[in-house]
Amino acid sequence: MRRNYLIAITLVALGFGLVRCKIEANPNTSNYVDTTAEIGGQIADVMASIDEMGKSTGTIQTLATCYGNGFGACVGNSVTRNFGSCMNGTYTFAGTSLLTWGGTSVACAMQNPGDFILRKPNYTITGGRFGSASVFKNSTNGETLTWLSGAAPKVFSYNSDGIRKTIGVSGTLYYDVTTSTAGNLTVTGQARAGRVMNGGTLEILNNINGAICTISPQNVTWADANCTCGSAGSWQGTCGDGSLIRLDLTDCGHGQMTLGTYSEIISFDRCQNN
Repeated sequence: MRRNYLIAITLVALGFGLVRCKIEANPNTSNYVDTTAEIGGQIADVMASIDEMGKSTGTIQTLATCYGNGFGACVGNSVTRNFGSCMNGTYTFAGTSLLTWGGTSVACAMQNPGDFILRKPNYTITGGRFGSASVFKNSTNGETLTWLSGAAPKVFSYNSDGIRKTIGVSGTLYYDVTTSTAGNLTVTGQARAGRVMNGGTLEILNNINGAICTISPQNVTWADANCTCGSAGSWQGTCGDGSLIRLDLTDCGHGQMTLGTYSEIISFDRCQNN
């Protein structure tokens, strides 16, 4: 049985609501890692990372954390966010994210279209799993959010040249996946309320076996103005063999993740409601 990996996925029947699928044991789990849940969590991490580039109100320009703490002062158009062992449910976060503003940005605030924010994460997550997860930049820039156009609502472009997540237990690596954009994602809306993600392509690369899936946001909406992540809409895509992968958002911090004929409701470690 191919545990711990992105598997070859067979076609599932899709409705206009949540995914209907055959009930079966999770083929993507081991004693230590539920790969189905971890992949869903990495997709959700894109939403939380975009929100992190806004402050506790979620207004993109300045700054958020485990909920609204941990950000240092703006120095040279950069802010270091120190997680400081903050908690979200059973998850404890330690380490940092470095946020740097570019273009004509002044004092860590965008001024004009073309301005951007770079995010470089380097932190660990413990709790909710047997091992420790590490999230870090596996690239040159990490994540970039660029103000494209507009004032109300503002339109942004999200690009990632590689964010990697690994989970190890007692020195053995059980999960190693990198997400990056194959086509920039579009984010419409500066504030959380009604913010929408559409289009573009997120690539999910399993560094253990080389399997690749691609997935795109479909009207992913911050329907809950107090949530750090989208809570409505879906992510839909395919894997290398043409089979399907899907994440349906059900509320703040939860979604239904489907790989092949297996589906489960999962919690997102980086999504929370204030």
